[in-house]
Amino acid sequence: MRIERVTASQSRGLPYLTCGCLALLGGMIIAAIVGTLVLLPSLPSIAAQVIGFTPNGAVDDVFVQPPPPAPPLQNAQTVEQATLDLGTFGVQTFQNQPQLYQFSVGTAGGSGAQAATVVFTESGLMELCRQRTTLCNNDNPQYRDVAFDLRPGGLVVYADATLPQLGGAAQRLGAVLRLDASARRFDFIGLDINGALFTNPPAELASLIQPLESGANDVLTALSLQAGGAQYTLSRITIDDTTATLFLQ
Repeated sequence: MRIERVTASQSRGLPYLTCGCLALLGGMIIAAIVGTLVLLPSLPSIAAQVIGFTPNGAVDDVFVQPPPPAPPLQNAQTVEQATLDLGTFGVQTFQNQPQLYQFSVGTAGGSGAQAATVVFTESGLMELCRQRTTLCNNDNPQYRDVAFDLRPGGLVVYADATLPQLGGAAQRLGAVLRLDASARRFDFIGLDINGALFTNPPAELASLIQPLESGANDVLTALSLQAGGAQYTLSRITIDDTTATLFLQ
């Protein structure tokens, strides 16, 4: 009977082959994990391009040339209570709270006509949104944790949005709104995804975004202020990184 012998070199090759396979498998798993971590922040933007959005630079570039500010209010006096007519969102009386909103009356520079200003902080806009709309109360499962980010000449309205068109998972998205040349209305510019701007939304998403733009502009068109025994209507808006100032005459 012939007995086959396994040489020492052959026996040593077996564990080497097994270890090599394990090392290869481990390397593939590590590469997959690293690749996922690298790509994860980009997945929403990739999905946005797949469904038809157009990448169009950085969001910061939208706000490099804001409209010129309104002339400063002359002989300004703080008003402790004022009433804003917000059109379809109703009428509300406010107490002056500088950390939220501040009301002043005086005269317009140059013309001497009666004028007023309303200064909103980001916190003030959030408070107004909670009181007058359902957008900021987490009532809609599609849009939660809304936040306002004021920018020079506009703002970005962020939300954790759950949209089937972008995969169905909650993603932090921002609607980029910029004041138009009149400084009394907003134009929807595009979507902020991780600081990148995506424009030209597909029709099904445009129909969801359009009410945000038209709702904001409807409020501004109807906006009026009663303060200090006089009534004022919107003349223009000035926005910087911390406050939105409504100038009314």
